[in-house]
Amino acid sequence: MASIEALSLLLKQFILDISQWIDPMPVGERGRYRADEIAASFEVLMNHLRKMMAGKLGFCGPLISSQGNMEIPNIRSLEHLQKLKLLNTNPCREPTRLLNTMMFPEKLKKLTLSNTGMDWEEMWTISLLPNLEVLKLKLNAFIGEKWETSDAEFRPLKVLKLYDLELRQWVCSRENLPGLQRLVVHHCLKLEGIPSDVGKILTLDVIEVRGCSRSAQVSAQEIQEEQKREGNDLLKVHTSNNYSEASP
Repeated sequence: MASIEALSLLLKQFILDISQWIDPMPVGERGRYRADEIAASFEVLMNHLRKMMAGKLGFCGPLISSQGNMEIPNIRSLEHLQKLKLLNTNPCREPTRLLNTMMFPEKLKKLTLSNTGMDWEEMWTISLLPNLEVLKLKLNAFIGEKWETSDAEFRPLKVLKLYDLELRQWVCSRENLPGLQRLVVHHCLKLEGIPSDVGKILTLDVIEVRGCSRSAQVSAQEIQEEQKREGNDLLKVHTSNNYSEASP
């Protein structure tokens, strides 16, 4: 069940929203128009509450401040939240930052970021989530042409999906993703290749590369061939030039 603090936060936001619409004495057609807006806002609030009760939540809107920091309501106290989606609608001219490195609940299992424009160096924060199993990065969730995982270790991560990123060079070792089972890369046109060490992850079952450069597709195929030479026939690799063939 969602915490009282979180419910209070959404209620305060609801009150703030309707306070911008309500006139002291709305009458006639104008009054009915205001009432419709209030009802619509309340329905949005209730949808949020239903999702929170089900362990999932999403935020869509201007999530980046003028100082370049990501700002979302305090959801750290949502102990049962397991699935979170963040879609930023603000243009990101410069790489953004996570203002609060402890902004995500510890029990979060699935995280989707879209158009958040963060610097790749901010990935270390996400790597600290102790229960994260699925990470989806979409449409410039992170910007910059090089992602070097360095010492970051995504120990519980099972699924990593990269969509529509400007990433050109990805430096990664099997120690960074020791439990990865599925890697999906779609429409990352600049990506030069899949790190060869990824193929050495013992738990990896599938690599899917679609709508990417020819070199990225070839690198995935070479990983599969190398694994076959080492006696691993279980790794499946799917490549295609056609982005429309990509799985959701």
